[in-house]
Amino acid sequence: MADEVLAQTVNRPLSSPLPTTPRESLKALQGAAEQETAAIKEVGAAEARKVKEEPMIKAKLAEAQSGYVKEQQTKQQQDVADAEQSMANFKVSADSIGGFATLGSLIGALGMLAGKTGGKQSALGAIQSMTGMMQGYSKGRADEFKRSQIEFDKQFKIMQSKIEKADKQFQQALALMPYNTVEAQKVADSAIAELNSDVVTAKYKQQGLVPTKELLGQAFKASEDAANRANQLAIAQMRTPKDAAGIRKQLPKEVVQANDLRTTLIPKLKEALPIIDRLQKEGKWEEFTVSLGLEPRLAELNFKDDPEAIKLIRTVSLFRSKEFETGGKNLTKMENKILAPLYTADFRAYEGYRSAVADGILEMEKSQRGYENAYPALKLLNEAESEKPVPVISSKQQYDALPSDTEYYEIDEQGNRTKFRKP
Repeated sequence: MADEVLAQTVNRPLSSPLPTTPRESLKALQGAAEQETAAIKEVGAAEARKVKEEPMIKAKLAEAQSGYVKEQQTKQQQDVADAEQSMANFKVSADSIGGFATLGSLIGALGMLAGKTGGKQSALGAIQSMTGMMQGYSKGRADEFKRSQIEFDKQFKIMQSKIEKADKQFQQALALMPYNTVEAQKVADSAIAELNSDVVTAKYKQQGLVPTKELLGQAFKASEDAANRANQLAIAQMRTPKDAAGIRKQLPKEVVQANDLRTTLIPKLKEALPIIDRLQKEGKWEEFTVSLGLEPRLAELNFKDDPEAIKLIRTVSLFRSKEFETGGKNLTKMENKILAPLYTADFRAYEGYRSAVADGILEMEKSQRGYENAYPALKLLNEAESEKPVPVISSKQQYDALPSDTEYYEIDEQGNRTKFRKP
């Protein structure tokens, strides 16, 4: 660095013409001496800066390298923990072995439909990855298990994407058919050529566009069923989102709808039981059920001074709402059978109505446990949505207003939150 400064100084262009008299020569020599002195000072300053800054630069470089190493070590530790957790979720039993066989057969059949341009090979790759997971599990090698699990996801999604794309292309062709038969035929022909599946091609040539579209639709639905089965067997990667919205997207729509209905109805029906008992004890049940059967607004008018009765009216109204009409289709046959007395707007005897409510609670809780076992993410969803928010306290008045044995946060000047529990 000092050499560069000296070279720049020496090579600077002359700022004035060469001297022609002794006085000018002397003045020029003095100027040159001053320039040399300035150059030496500049070189010294540059060297001083280098000596001062070099340790700082090295320290920052060492800090960055240390941070990178720590980050990589943390990532490796997380990868190992993730692999061990994935293998821990996987259980081998008589049931899971049968599930493996069924899933393998289903993927093999889908591979025949997914075509020879990657679909069939991906199906074979997914089946081979299942074998790799079994081998990793039997040897206790979480890293091998995880690698095969990742490969299964990759190959399965490739196969599924082939079927999904062909299905969407045939949907487009079918939509065009009433308006432009030639263009619809072109779209379908292009999809068949791109898929290159002997089974689908034969179906298309022998039966035409509509039956082929039905076959592809059934194949895509079967691929979604296979993905759900893989999740249940803990074969697919367990990448359950932590937020409720993400979990909802992962689960089948009909499962979520029925779950939403159960989580709404179970606590409301539990609240309803003592209200029903009180109305019967006070001799008001007959008036309540008759007016409710005629018109809920009439019941609300007759019991306007009874907040609990109003709450019961609104709970009963849920069974006649659009929400129940949608979610109720996905309840089990037994649930619908038990809850049937609550659906209609007829007069109901106290004993029969109360029994329907009590038995309905038990049956819905039983179904909820069954679905949570079948879909582990569903349990996470219910836990995430049932968590109560922890209050943030910023004053003594807010603290004093908290009930005992309540968790709360305090925020310091830096904005950090610390959780406490009021004794």
